[in-house]
Parts: sequence; structure tokens; C-alpha cells
Amino acid sequence: MPILNAKVVPFVEVASSFMLERLIYSLEGVEEGEVYFVKGDYLLQEDLDLTPDPGDNVLGIIVDGDLEIDGDLLSFDDDSFFLLITGNLDARLCWNDGAEIVVGGNFELEHGLIGDSPHGYVHIEGDLITPYMVVNSHEVEVSGDNQATTIDLDENSDNCEYDQYDLMEEVLNEDGEFDLRLIQQRLRNGEPILK
Repeated sequence: MPILNAKVVPFVEVASSFMLERLIYSLEGVEEGEVYFVKGDYLLQEDLDLTPDPGDNVLGIIVDGDLEIDGDLLSFDDDSFFLLITGNLDARLCWNDGAEIVVGGNFELEHGLIGDSPHGYVHIEGDLITPYMVVNSHEVEVSGDNQATTIDLDENSDNCEYDQYDLMEEVLNEDGEFDLRLIQQRLRNGEPILK
């Protein structure tokens, strides 16, 4: 179980209360499954990995309050759990491939946000408070103030302040292409990634 003390509840029991089918696109038409549910604020003192175990019947995690993660928020799979936080979400770093993440308040990250898949997305009703947001064909919607320096690695994008050509050599592989693992490492170390 990714969050201790979470109740496992049937999806249908919480779907309408939290408008899940409107907020989480992959849940449209879903009638079965379970959800980890936490009522109130929660402190998790480790990384939160949104990758489900094989054969798991759990669709996602709802925290009806604030979630503070003393670690990273991770999703490395296109079929990751959804994560719905009605309040604020704090973590060290977020790497999202396939999770659908919805934050009702502010999303504060000490090191940065990396989004690397068209299958997942991040929706923030409040502010995004982090030094860097690095996206590669990944949707991030911020209704409040986006305080991140934004780097869009998608060659077809032209609507960001920085792109892959603004990255330092230290985050490029031997072929001269960006390497998200090197970017992640530098962000965690508080090191610059732009020229």
C-alpha cells in the first residue's frame, strides 16, 4: 500500500463526491476498482511511487486534505495510479510519466517537476512553486501562478521560455541529446541545467 493508514474504498463510493470522471480522464466509464482514501492532511516520510503492482485492483489515491511527501513523487509507467489531492501537495521532486495528478491547492516542489509522457498530466488549481519545470510532450496546467522556469523539450513546441537547445552540456548524453536522468540528478543536487 503506497500510503499507510489509507482506507481502501470501492471506486463507486467516492467517484461522484470527488467528480473523478471529470477530473481524471482515464476513469470515464469505469465502474469497478478500488481507491486508497485518506481523510485529512497526511505526511508521508518516503517517496511515493504511483506505479501499481501487477494485478492490483486499485485505480488511484485520494487525499482529502494536504499531502506532504518527505521524498519524491514518482510515476514511471503509462498505467500509473491517479493522484487527487484536494489541498496542497509538497514534495522534493516530481517525475511524472503516466499518472494523472490533480492538485486542488498549491503544488510545491523543492527541486523541480519533470513530465515525460503524453499519457499523464498534472493539473494544479493553485500555484506551482518550484525552481524548474521540464516537460517533454507532457501536459501541465496551472490555474494559479507558475513560478517555475519552464523548459519544453518537445521539438514541436514553440510556447516556452526555454527549450532543449538551452540545456547545459552536463545534461546531454554522448549523442548530444538530453538525458532526463542527468537533469533529475542535477535538479536533486541543486545544480543548474541551463546554459
